[in-house]
Amino acid sequence: MLVKWKEAPTSACPRCGEPENARHVWTCKEPAVFFVWALLMSAFSKWLESVHTANDVIYWIIQRLTEWRSAEPFSRAQSDMPGLLQAIHAQDQIGWLAFLEGCIAIEWAGVQDAHFLWLGRRNTGKRWATSLVVKLLEIAWDLWDHRNQVKKHVETAQDIARRNAVMIAIRSEYAFGKSGLPKRDWRLFERPLRSILASSLHYMDAWLLRVQTARSRKERKDAEALDPSVNTAEDNLPSMNGPRRVLQQFLNSAVQPQSP
Repeated sequence: MLVKWKEAPTSACPRCGEPENARHVWTCKEPAVFFVWALLMSAFSKWLESVHTANDVIYWIIQRLTEWRSAEPFSRAQSDMPGLLQAIHAQDQIGWLAFLEGCIAIEWAGVQDAHFLWLGRRNTGKRWATSLVVKLLEIAWDLWDHRNQVKKHVETAQDIARRNAVMIAIRSEYAFGKSGLPKRDWRLFERPLRSILASSLHYMDAWLLRVQTARSRKERKDAEALDPSVNTAEDNLPSMNGPRRVLQQFLNSAVQPQSP
């Protein structure tokens, strides 16, 4: 649609590069979007609890939304709560994309009415449903806003070059592994390499600095143990002997601005 309105040069999603439509904004498979979705669902679940939603209702709403987003077959709903299975079936017919966009089945209000009566509360299912629609629109907006923030911060060629250089350096450090590191720093390698490389550039920079600093600290202590008289200003700098010096030179060259 943005291409049709000439608001964008391409229909590619700014997060994953796949063709984008309205549904894709909510169902993008980019790993970072899964993380955002998980945070939103966690907050949504807590909000549902705060407005005294029945436990079974919370479970099946979150379950259905998660299955819908992942394009998984819907699991068979089970509950002895009066009216809940009918509400789920009605929403299945309307669609869970429609649910996320605020079009909820009227049966939900009846289910909550009965729950509030059982709790002895004066709340009404109709008011609960109105609040639910507002909350769902907020979630949809948060996903749309995340998509726009990513688009605003598209990496430049220099950013991409730096990211690639940092990823090469991380792979090199991971190849060395825990070798030469004190045990207290072994935790830096608990996270899988694939997960580290999928992180933000800021996180990768921080991880790389911590590993290199830990190795340099160990090298200095080993050198001092062999010759305690060695204690120059250079001892406080990261060691770049051998292949590590070549690697550092490569990182420096990768982020140098290119002359026109």
